Amino acid sequence: MNLFSLHKEDWKNEPVKGLAPFRARQLFHWFHRRGIWNYDEMDNLPAKMREKLSREYPIESVSILQWIPSKEDETKKILFELSDHQIVEGVLLSYRHGLSVCLSTQVGCAMGCKFCASTIGGKTRNLTRGEILQMFYLTQRKAEKKISHLVLMGSGEPLDNVEEVKGFLEILTDPDGQNVSWRNITLSTCGLIPEMDALAEWNRPLTLAISLHSAREEVRRVLMPISRTYPAKDVVEAAVRYQEKTGRRVSLEVSLIHEVNDTEEDLQALIQLLQGKGMHVNLIGLNPIEERSLRSARDIRLETFKKSLEAKGIRATIRREMGRDVQGACGQLRNSVLSKIE
Repeated sequence: MNLFSLHKEDWKNEPVKGLAPFRARQLFHWFHRRGIWNYDEMDNLPAKMREKLSREYPIESVSILQWIPSKEDETKKILFELSDHQIVEGVLLSYRHGLSVCLSTQVGCAMGCKFCASTIGGKTRNLTRGEILQMFYLTQRKAEKKISHLVLMGSGEPLDNVEEVKGFLEILTDPDGQNVSWRNITLSTCGLIPEMDALAEWNRPLTLAISLHSAREEVRRVLMPISRTYPAKDVVEAAVRYQEKTGRRVSLEVSLIHEVNDTEEDLQALIQLLQGKGMHVNLIGLNPIEERSLRSARDIRLETFKKSLEAKGIRATIRREMGRDVQGACGQLRNSVLSKIE
């Protein structure tokens, strides 16, 4: 049993027989308020208890393999090494409102999106809630500053690992842990409709960001194979249900790719699909990756899309590029490291 992965409520079932309730509270505090899982550092626990916990309930550790500051802004790209020597990545971003961390939920990704480096090589395995928590705590410790915002938009599809992701979030938001506000959490998905509906029923006030990328089904199916199972129209309908259930506005991610989805036909299809839905469109200049020949749309096309969407009452923004010099896009740094190892 991994004590580090237990929610506060789980401790009521006495996972460690004979452990006094106040000791369980101390352990939870060390794990999730202090971000420490090395029993030897828990100096308010008796030495014999620490020895027993270390022997009977060992906790496998994640470590920071690389911490790479951007020279262009305050972005930090992070490579984490897991206990089985798998590698995943994260990004620490600095905004006026504070620090935001973007974390992975899987080693690799099975979704197969044509513009994303994370999916090259497929999915190896899911991350556990404990591994994701450790990545958050390690990043915060290294940054020496409280992280207030979280984005699950790194490698992997969070809703393809939904139970571990939910468990991670329940612990991270616990008032006796980090107490991160649900409203400061964004979860990104390719649009797995059954899981989106289940997330709506879970009814936590987090922000859902959906990778849409095209309202033209023939284009979206090429860019995102998942669209053959969950078409754009159905995904947007599920997003409407999510908004109605949670009261949280959904964000739609659209990476504009030169001569692929940046045409006038693409723009009009987007307007037709989204007008009156009350959603927000986040327009993104594509981060080019070595393994693909795709190029970002020109800045003028992003501006044209933004102005045209807003003219039809659809809120739109253009995402600011950050961390490009440290391979800030999902999967880029991990792939470059793996290629050197191979």
